[in-house]
Order: sequence, then C-alpha cells, then structure tokens
Amino acid sequence: MQDRRNFAAEKLLYILPKFLYSLEKDANVDKKDQEQIRQLKHVLRSDYILPTDLLQFRQLFQKYAQFKFFETNTLQHIAHFMGLNPVTGLNTINNILRMFKTKIPLDAPIIKYMTRMILTRELNLYFKRIRNEDLNLSFENLEKYSDQDLSNICIRRGINYEDKTRENKIKDLKLWMAISNLRNVPHSLLLYSRISDYTDELF
Repeated sequence: MQDRRNFAAEKLLYILPKFLYSLEKDANVDKKDQEQIRQLKHVLRSDYILPTDLLQFRQLFQKYAQFKFFETNTLQHIAHFMGLNPVTGLNTINNILRMFKTKIPLDAPIIKYMTRMILTRELNLYFKRIRNEDLNLSFENLEKYSDQDLSNICIRRGINYEDKTRENKIKDLKLWMAISNLRNVPHSLLLYSRISDYTDELF
C-alpha cells in the first residue's frame, strides 16, 4: 500500500499545481483571484513551505479546487493516496465484461460524469468522517496511544509515518489536527498540506 501511496503522491504533486495554475489563464476567474494564484505559485516554489502557509489561500481552494472540480484520474490518485480503494460502481460490471476480454474505462464519455460524482462523494464522506474523528482527539490524548495506534491514525490521514520517531508522528498529527479543526478549510487544502511530505521538492 505504501508504494501505491508514494506513487499517488508523486502524481498529485504535479497534477494539483498544474490544475491551480491553469486558473491563472482562465478568463472566467476573477482578477483578484488570479493575483492570489500567482502568490500561491510563489509559496509552492519556496524551499521553506509549511502546511500552514496554505491557509491564507483557503478561499481559493474553496472556490476553485474542491474535489468536484477534479478529473476522474486525479480523484483516483487522491483515493489511493488516502489508502482507499474507491468504489466507482463499475467494478462489478467490469468483472463480468472481463470474461469477454473487454472493460469499461472510467473516462468513457457516457459514464465519466457519473464516475466523478461517485468518487467525489466517496472522498468527501471519508474526509468528513476523519475530520469528525479529529474533533474528538486532543493534543494531550495523542501521548496515550501506542506506536502502532499512532501509525494507524497517520495512515488514515495520508501522513507519512515510515521511519519516523514517535515524537515526529505526534508532531505531524498535531499539525494535521491544527488545520483539520479550523473552520472553512476545504478538504482539498488539507489533503495538499500533507502531500509534500512524500517528496523532497514540488517541481
């Protein structure tokens, strides 16, 4: 699972900035928002970017970068990054068709919209469930969990836990919770705040 998560992280690190940057050239995007996008580009290219640096762009993510705006393949990468096997409603059909050596691609024109809706709903429900759990966790209670429990909590949130000390796991979880428990922070911003943990550079 970790290899698939790392692969998904690498893909998303290029897909998401490209998606955001395309808005800069979109005539339908407000000029003030385009200026914020340029500021976001500067932040993402910084060698010292912190997850909390993205909070100043929460309205930008809310307006243009919610899951419902992403393509099907991007949503699949997000699901894999979070350790999910997305249920698209097509698995059963494809299992049957596989006997006839054929398969319905997720991007087929007829079902593309339906697939995006299903994936978007599944991801939003997952993030909502995780963030509800975050409300019941406290910074103090994290100290009471075993190392394995801490790792499991990290896994469910897409937090890289491999080769990390107990102290670093707790530190990352506290950072996640500090963002997750804030109001008006879209799921996509919370997701992006963790992805850069899986690579040394964004570009």
